[in-house]
Amino acid sequence: MNRKNHFLSLLFMLIVIPVVQAQSKIDPKTIQEKMEWFADAKLGIFINAGIYAVDGIDESWSFHNKKISHADYMKQLKGF
Repeated sequence: MNRKNHFLSLLFMLIVIPVVQAQSKIDPKTIQEKMEWFADAKLGIFINAGIYAVDGIDESWSFHNKKISHADYMKQLKGF
């Protein structure tokens, strides 16, 4: 095996195996209770905001996607 394959194998073992093991320890009763709560909750809202939203920029990756300069992006920090 070359180094890339060794690295990918190690990465797999460090990420995927612990996730699978953690999922196997989930109590079915707990899942049922959560699903019942979710069904009764009816409506959920997720609000996510950051300094990008101060001047009405529509996405958090605006600086990375070059929609706004670094200087203008950092100016928004004062209004957040």
